[in-house]
Amino acid sequence: MTAVQKNSLFLHMGPGFHAQIEGELFSTAHPDVIFWSQPKVSSFALLRSEVEAFVSSLPSEKIDLIAHSFGAQLVLGLMQKLPQKIGRITLLNSAVDPFECFLNLGLQLRIVTPAQLRDIRAGDVAKKMEYIFKVATMPGFDDHYWYSGQKKKDFAEIFARFPQLDVGVFAEIFSDYLRSRIQFLDSIKPWDKSVEIYTSENDNLLDFEKDVFPWKQFFPKARWVMLKNSGHYALFEDKALSATVFQRHRKLDGF
Repeated sequence: MTAVQKNSLFLHMGPGFHAQIEGELFSTAHPDVIFWSQPKVSSFALLRSEVEAFVSSLPSEKIDLIAHSFGAQLVLGLMQKLPQKIGRITLLNSAVDPFECFLNLGLQLRIVTPAQLRDIRAGDVAKKMEYIFKVATMPGFDDHYWYSGQKKKDFAEIFARFPQLDVGVFAEIFSDYLRSRIQFLDSIKPWDKSVEIYTSENDNLLDFEKDVFPWKQFFPKARWVMLKNSGHYALFEDKALSATVFQRHRKLDGF
């Protein structure tokens, strides 16, 4: 039997986490997709270097990138360093500034008011990380990643079988990301090819106009797709979505 060539790379949400759950659920149906778990390194710069080295090592001439949430930040680095190696790009529920996701959750959890957001944004990295961990330890924090409480219950057993977030790795990488974000984004040139950007209408972590539409500056030819009845974990809540985003030879229609 001829081996299936790996032509696509899935970049999961969040440093300190992994792609084992997506691999468990989707790798059989999509054998051409690599479900790559981000290595446990100590900085955002090292994480970018790791994914760049990994993509460079792949034998395929072009690699499609499928990024969920924070994974989009790795896409930007790959665009800068390896543009000749990148094929199609798909972003799913990704914010231009991932820190804004925690501000949105703080509003949802009512631990911050709109009037306080300016001071939090202006704080140093230590203050921002302190705020993130305050949000993440609130009761019901993870409920806000889902649109359907029943779907969350349905997936509870699957999530429990795999490693949880490595908080220490998250803290090191995200702190470094916050320190370097502006300089990093300033180095990124707009991508002149078609890109698909999927956003869940019911994602509590994202405000489309504030957090998603600004991707336009990096992806001027973006095709926008709004998803209904799913939250931040859209791949788990929408059965049809995985077949769409992991399908390599789909047609990309521009505006």
